[in-house]
Amino acid sequence: MLDKLNIVQQKFNEISDLIIQPNIISDQKRYISLNKEYKDLGAIIEKKKLYEELLLNITEAFLPNQPHMILKILRLKTLKEI
Repeated sequence: MLDKLNIVQQKFNEISDLIIQPNIISDQKRYISLNKEYKDLGAIIEKKKLYEELLLNITEAFLPNQPHMILKILRLKTLKEI
């Protein structure tokens, strides 16, 4: 799941870079389309941040004194999703 959300994050970042370029701003049709997509992806990115925070909080609650294990579990979880 995190891999898919990271792809969405990458697309969001690309669009963020595009919508500030003068040639995109001058093409109103493309600018409006990209701006709508940016807004839609922004809502997903906000949920992604919450999801990552919740994962970290859950992991810390179960392993409060073992930060190395938290990272290991998050890496394994990410690898499982591939």
